[in-house]
Amino acid sequence: MINKKSSLFQIAVIVVSMLLGFLGGVVFTVYKSPSILSQVSNNQQQGPTQEETVRHLKHLEKNVVENPGDLASWTELAHTYYDLEDYQKAIPAYLQLIELSDEKSNIYTDLGVVYRRDGQHKKAIESFEKALEHNKENLQAQFNIGVVLYHDLDDQQGAKQAWGKVAMLKPDFQLSTGQTIEQLLEKLK
Repeated sequence: MINKKSSLFQIAVIVVSMLLGFLGGVVFTVYKSPSILSQVSNNQQQGPTQEETVRHLKHLEKNVVENPGDLASWTELAHTYYDLEDYQKAIPAYLQLIELSDEKSNIYTDLGVVYRRDGQHKKAIESFEKALEHNKENLQAQFNIGVVLYHDLDDQQGAKQAWGKVAMLKPDFQLSTGQTIEQLLEKLK
């Protein structure tokens, strides 16, 4: 009887040890294995290839020729040109969007950013001002006027006035740096 109990006990210890070893191995493997994201190829993580982008761009260009009133295609085309830093093509695409869309304020804001990136600072400000004509509360357009004045035209006083208008409408307006417009203005005093 003792032999049989001892034998059963030994078998139980072995089974429990094997089970613990198995579970420990699984935990170790999961812990040490790279995440699923690291197993995805870099191309998949970084977006479309140059070839895919060019093919898509040609499709968009063809689509706006065939369907000149297609707001969605013009929007995507304008944004794609911008993303590719082809500002000379982005500008007319955004101008066409303005003709087609009722949301002119946001498009004028985007156009102003394109003009700024293209080094056309006066046109950038004009575009931001047109955005404000369509929507006096377009804080991004008002803020961007200050950006162009401050960083591109060396007009710190004008920039402070532009940013002051933003602060009056929304004192907690967040900048990309995480600070508020009021904090920026305080820093510039």
